[in-house]
Amino acid sequence: MAIWLGVIIGQPVLGQVASLSDLAGSANPYFIPDHAALLYIAAPLVVLGACILFFSPGMLLILAMNSAKSLGQWVLFGFGVSLVGISLAAGIFQAISHQPLQGTAFAWLVVILSGICLGFLVIRVMRKHPVGFPLQSRIDWITLISMVIVPFAIIVLLAPKFYWENFNGDGAHAIETARLLLFRVLPFWNPDSGNITGFPGLSSMLFAYPMSWFVRLFGDTEAAARVLYILCLIVLYAALLALIEIRNPIKFGIPERFLLWFALFIITIVLAYNATYSPYFADLAIPASQDILALVAFLGYTFAFENKQKGWVLLFLILSMLALPSGIILVGFWLLSVAIINRPIPWKSILFSLGIIFAFAIFSFLAPLLLKLVNLPAPGQEYGLIYTLSHFAFFQVADFSRILYVLIPAGIFPALSLLAWSWQDRIARQFTILTVLYFLFLYFPAYTALHYFFPLMIFPLVVFWRIPWSQKFGHETIRYGIVLAGLTVALIISIPKNLHIDTNARSVGETIDNRVGDYWQLEPAAYRSTRILRQVFPLDWDASVPDDAYGGSALAWNYYSRRKDLNSPINMVIQGINENPPLGMELLISDDEFEVFILDRNILDEQQSLKPPTPAGDTLFSIPRGFLFRTIENTDGPRIFSVIEILEYLGFDVDPILDRFGVDR
Repeated sequence: MAIWLGVIIGQPVLGQVASLSDLAGSANPYFIPDHAALLYIAAPLVVLGACILFFSPGMLLILAMNSAKSLGQWVLFGFGVSLVGISLAAGIFQAISHQPLQGTAFAWLVVILSGICLGFLVIRVMRKHPVGFPLQSRIDWITLISMVIVPFAIIVLLAPKFYWENFNGDGAHAIETARLLLFRVLPFWNPDSGNITGFPGLSSMLFAYPMSWFVRLFGDTEAAARVLYILCLIVLYAALLALIEIRNPIKFGIPERFLLWFALFIITIVLAYNATYSPYFADLAIPASQDILALVAFLGYTFAFENKQKGWVLLFLILSMLALPSGIILVGFWLLSVAIINRPIPWKSILFSLGIIFAFAIFSFLAPLLLKLVNLPAPGQEYGLIYTLSHFAFFQVADFSRILYVLIPAGIFPALSLLAWSWQDRIARQFTILTVLYFLFLYFPAYTALHYFFPLMIFPLVVFWRIPWSQKFGHETIRYGIVLAGLTVALIISIPKNLHIDTNARSVGETIDNRVGDYWQLEPAAYRSTRILRQVFPLDWDASVPDDAYGGSALAWNYYSRRKDLNSPINMVIQGINENPPLGMELLISDDEFEVFILDRNILDEQQSLKPPTPAGDTLFSIPRGFLFRTIENTDGPRIFSVIEILEYLGFDVDPILDRFGVDR
């Protein structure tokens, strides 16, 4: 309860941190002694207090239900319950009150939910119902403490990445989507809002709900969108613990648990600096936070599947399919691995999962029609059928660097342990097959991204820590030393050469005055108007970026244009075509709906010629832009083959098929 109160009192802290964004341009933004107490003590404590607050309803209810058989299971299942419970409660409250639920009001709602669950727990105890408490040993308590200490350290070490680095296009889209839930129950855009409406879809919407918790509590700052990663990292660690310990006679002691944290820390470094489509920097808001949430949902499903807990299978399978389209692929490969390894094959469990998938597919088909009937926006189609099919229209065979994306981040030896087939138990073998199948699925398509490989960085950890290494190599100290050496090498390799904190989107956006629409009430024109900025600056997937021009995201520039200081000098104005021209400005460009006026072309020239450090992060994990985007010629990697060209070479007429689906070559 003291933690809950501390979060309510400390709620303004992240706003205070955001106000210091100019410090991102200091000589060493990773250590600012003048604000050490705020940046490295108060802010991380408030963030972790918020995580504990959000865990509270679910974890208290899990205790009352006597479903906390281990610490990992307690945190994992508790998060699943909180994810559904808090999101539903916030949506219902808003529907009744007809106003956004924010700040301390939202915190009190979660406290009330937690109090109700605590009351239910007390009643169960008083009536002498069985209530299992998972913290039964010294190891459990140390593990629980590590779930606070390690995330605290990560926030401190990566402070400017969380607090001040400006949004790229993905991050801006994430924060705007989370803001939607302050006004409506589903994170889908009004169809008149422009290009932003493509994302999220029904199969990629889940992240918006827990991200909106932090936005509600702390405001729509950069950190509020990014600390979801910390919440999910704690749950990911718990899920790995649960899967490593399930029916495992091997002791998973304190050294092993901290070595597991070490691996997750390295993976965090890789994602925080390298997992991006931007040529300049990675944003933890997306894809990292979305991907880690999706993986948590999938691992929750596998754990429930192994325990034959149908209710939890249902919950986590649905969450997995709502998180990312890859969820259904992972589930399919998991069921195939189960069928390959298990004798007899558990057909009832497999068919139960397939039944849920089939029902979800029908619902996905009907959802747009149902939403239209009640006058609600339809899901985005970014991950639609055409997108999926086009992913397999081009392939390569010689990009061996993709093996390193699996080998390095987890500490080298976990990935190598996949080869130790004879030493693996049944669950480890299932994860080995899952890893191999998913790697082959990702390896051959030509166009890829680093974050696709995130699950493959994690799965080998389950395999590695389920193998009885002490029986194979004797003394534990030697084993720990070997593992630590692999992790240390991986860390050294993974520390990026480019630690730059990007602030260019902020500096550009703050010189723009977008006068179109009521942005704060999500008026569609406020977002649709951003399209005209694409005529001023190229998008970050343009072939001219980054070598010949500065490019980025119109959404990010719009975000900062709406939050600039009142005294910020304005060099560019966006307005409707029927408005009076701004005093002293000249027309730069216009379209059928909007106009851009400019004050000083020299300032614009300087912005268009910005040269931020590139590539993002480390070259080892930097995907060549010719493998990220079809719009860019592939000059830095193996040859890309076109399935369409191959079919035409073999004599097939593919034009009718392309015309049928409206696909451009």
